[in-house]
Amino acid sequence: PDVVRLRALTRDVHLSLLSMEQLAHTAAHDLRTPLNTLSGLLQLFGTKFADDLPEAGREYLSYMGKAVQQLEDLITRFQDDARRAGADVPRQPVDLHAALLDLRAHVKTAQLAIIGTPFFVTAQPDLLTLLLRGLVDDALRADHPPGPVALQLILRRQDGLRQLAVRDQRRIFDPSAVPTAHHAHQTSGLATCARICRHHGWTFSAVATKAGGAEHTVSFGR
Repeated sequence: PDVVRLRALTRDVHLSLLSMEQLAHTAAHDLRTPLNTLSGLLQLFGTKFADDLPEAGREYLSYMGKAVQQLEDLITRFQDDARRAGADVPRQPVDLHAALLDLRAHVKTAQLAIIGTPFFVTAQPDLLTLLLRGLVDDALRADHPPGPVALQLILRRQDGLRQLAVRDQRRIFDPSAVPTAHHAHQTSGLATCARICRHHGWTFSAVATKAGGAEHTVSFGR
């Protein structure tokens, strides 16, 4: 029980760090939009009118420019601190095939077929576990015809990239839902999966299968 509780607390800490990193990324993006506009206008104003301003006006213009730069520096520092906090959680090589076997042992409400050649990925293990479970849980939450949910978990190399594809042939792929589910501001299971992928530098995508089902793919790199 103590080990289980400790692992749960560790996952909560990792998720908190991930959320902080994402908050910093989102806040930095939202703050830089008006800041860049203000910086551009100040430069334009200085170029066109600085020579016609009195000395005090040019001094005020300089103060405003320095304030914009200070705010830019603060945003960058905030973003860097959040990124470093997440990076402090150690990453290690993880046998993805073994992780999928462990996942299958704990999922009783779906049939998971693991296909392909095993490989290792460098990851924060608890976050990788959350990613794998999130992909399966999303399939379990989706509307399916009656009967057991059967998923294919496919380990493959495609275009030189190591990939994990979660294929659900019974699920109707809805391309309009993908941008919303993967968006940073969303809190769905897929949004968390997307954040974990961004944190590790992986890519996350979804397509329709030839049979009309849905396939979510994580690309881990070469």
